[in-house]
Amino acid sequence: MKSVLLTVVAFFGMAAQAHEFHTPNYCSTEIKNFCAHIGYSSQPEVNKAFEFVVDLVASPDALNQVKSAEVKLWMPEMGHGSSPVKIQRLDLKHFQVSDAFFVMEGAWLVKVDVKTASGTVQIDIPFTIK
Repeated sequence: MKSVLLTVVAFFGMAAQAHEFHTPNYCSTEIKNFCAHIGYSSQPEVNKAFEFVVDLVASPDALNQVKSAEVKLWMPEMGHGSSPVKIQRLDLKHFQVSDAFFVMEGAWLVKVDVKTASGTVQIDIPFTIK
């Protein structure tokens, strides 16, 4: 019975983080093999609250050193960003981001700053709003 319960819990935990859409992995230029992508369940719309999950992809040792993360939305061509997002750590490598507002169509960067025991790892994830 205990193993059945653990299997059910593990299945629902994985299902809660499954997303229909994902960006490719983008990696830090500072630390080799420290990457991230975002997953989301529906396409974003201009000026509507959007939620997504930042999925860190790194070695178990590197993930164990992660203390927190910050996410900013930035539109390089226009030289501006968006309002601050809310972020909540889900587990060792997943961060839920909510209240993300892309204020116009175009090319954006989801700028992820991962705070670790040895400093900050920066990863920029290109994201286009249509």
